[in-house]
Amino acid sequence: MNSKSKLQSTLLFLSDLVSIAIAVPLSLVLLLWRYDTIEASGSDMIFLGFVAAISFLVSFFVTATTRDVSNYSVSRLLISRGIATLVLFASFTILIVTAKSVWSAYRLYLIVTALLFGLFSFVIRALVHRWLIKNYRKTRSALLTGIITTVHRADEITKALNFHWSRRLIGLALIDAEQLPESVNGVPVKASAEHLMDWLRRESLDEIFVDIPYENASNLIPLLEQMQSMGTVVHLNINFCDQISEDRKLHLRPMLMTVRGKPMLTFAAAQHNQFALIVKRVADFFIGLLGSILSLPIILLVAIPLLIESPGPLIFKQKRVGKNGRIFNIYKLRSMYRDAEARKADLMAKNQMSGHMFKMKDDPRVTKVGKFIRRTSIDELPQFWNILRGDMSFVGTRPPTVAEYEQYDAHHKRRLSLKPGLTGLWQVSGRSDITDFEDVVRLDCSYIDNWSLWLDFKIILKTIPVVFKQRGAE
Repeated sequence: MNSKSKLQSTLLFLSDLVSIAIAVPLSLVLLLWRYDTIEASGSDMIFLGFVAAISFLVSFFVTATTRDVSNYSVSRLLISRGIATLVLFASFTILIVTAKSVWSAYRLYLIVTALLFGLFSFVIRALVHRWLIKNYRKTRSALLTGIITTVHRADEITKALNFHWSRRLIGLALIDAEQLPESVNGVPVKASAEHLMDWLRRESLDEIFVDIPYENASNLIPLLEQMQSMGTVVHLNINFCDQISEDRKLHLRPMLMTVRGKPMLTFAAAQHNQFALIVKRVADFFIGLLGSILSLPIILLVAIPLLIESPGPLIFKQKRVGKNGRIFNIYKLRSMYRDAEARKADLMAKNQMSGHMFKMKDDPRVTKVGKFIRRTSIDELPQFWNILRGDMSFVGTRPPTVAEYEQYDAHHKRRLSLKPGLTGLWQVSGRSDITDFEDVVRLDCSYIDNWSLWLDFKIILKTIPVVFKQRGAE
């Protein structure tokens, strides 16, 4: 179960729990008010409360397949709550008859309770869905989603995906538009067929929905190859997939999903265990919290000589590019003089890396104290705050600068399909000896393709001697 599904299940369970908690006493109050001759002893109340609790659990878990509200319509929600109400009433009846062998005494009470539960669960679930649509999309966990479609299909696909609370619709590409509108159902139109690949390369996207007619499929095959090289998750409408299966250049792994009942086939270059990703994030939270606390006295200790040698801000903040192109601020102890960025252009001729990365031995912009904190990796300690916030993971790929990212080819973006990390495969593979950026990309893609919690653990173990022996830090 991924984090979205876990959050959804928790909220729906709580909303149904509130519904039954309101329905049970309210039905009794209504009946006592309407029929003042009804008598209810304390033991009866305890028994009915027990029956309601068991019936509620049965109803919730039996109707598990109908509890996904990520793209509910009103009619679908009504059907779901109708089924849940019938299951609740059936459970009531079976338990009452089995335990007490008396049906008539509780019949009216059970009917009213079931109907009230159905009403309240419908209202509360609708409110939960509306709240999720309004608020979840603003969080860091929302999926950044793009759409590729045609003019005539744009209205339907955007309306459908606007119901998906877990997705933030970033933009839309219309491959057959002669003149681009500004937006469709509130989703900004970003590209035509001519500029489609440029948009995909520069945009921060976790996934792409492709909804096009079959006759346009062959024109998109080259672009799909590019999206595969970037590591972007792609959802394709089914009538497009015949040609995909026949194309031998593509090695994508398929999964089936639906959007408002419309079948889509999802392709991803690498599929990761969602539960393992949740464990990774939980571990990162505690590592980030503990690392931030333990780093504070060390940072305060080195701050004195660092600021004496080079007055200025203690913490260096820089825009970096994270998962799937997200921009965030990375934090480091400042190891260079204040004018380091301005002097970088004059030093590019001495760059030891071939490709979109800068590295130089004996960089004159680095202070004396800066050389020490770099060798010991002390300058990286503020990044525990990035890990705690969720911008980075403890293990991952290294985040590029914005300037480096803007020079990326399409296949370079694939190294950003997982969160960047404080340490990673590159750091423990002799990073000082690697001078070709393409080798860095290959290492990062190998990490992404073969990722597991066990691989992260092995990289952490290899990081410890690298830090203490001060290898690879320049």
